[in-house]
Amino acid sequence: MLIAYIGIDLQNKSERVYRLLDCELTFLEEMAFGGETLRYEIHIDSYAKNGEQLLFFFHYDCYVGDKKVLIMRNGCAGFFTDQELAEGKGVIHNDKDKAQFAEANKSYFQPLIHNSRSHYGYDDMIKLVNGDITGCFGPEYDQQGRNPSLKFSSEKFLIAHDRKELSAA
Repeated sequence: MLIAYIGIDLQNKSERVYRLLDCELTFLEEMAFGGETLRYEIHIDSYAKNGEQLLFFFHYDCYVGDKKVLIMRNGCAGFFTDQELAEGKGVIHNDKDKAQFAEANKSYFQPLIHNSRSHYGYDDMIKLVNGDITGCFGPEYDQQGRNPSLKFSSEKFLIAHDRKELSAA
């Protein structure tokens, strides 16, 4: 809305699409639950044009009611053609970066608990909605009374179920 206010829609003419390039997010509290409203206070700090490309720099605070739940700083976004996005090279590493990568000590993280399942059914997800972590994932995941708020939102579950998004990544 703010970037539209400075005329981006008139410049883009449906030829460019928005792409978030970078930002720093800090979660301060739990995000909203069903029925709660998110309110954002967004500030455009500056913007710059490079030919037809427009980059803008911004930050925001997100609230649920009067409680700040999320802050975003050092945001950078722009508007690009499909061709510009396809030709993008991503992060370009210089010789110093490449040398550091070559000298890095490789490490392995041993998972605390192994889970070989990759698909969960409706009954499994209802267990998560009800906070039954052990019932869904197995006895290795017994929380022994800790983390009682560790649950899957019923509203999010119903949306995912309607979209058939119940596979674990």
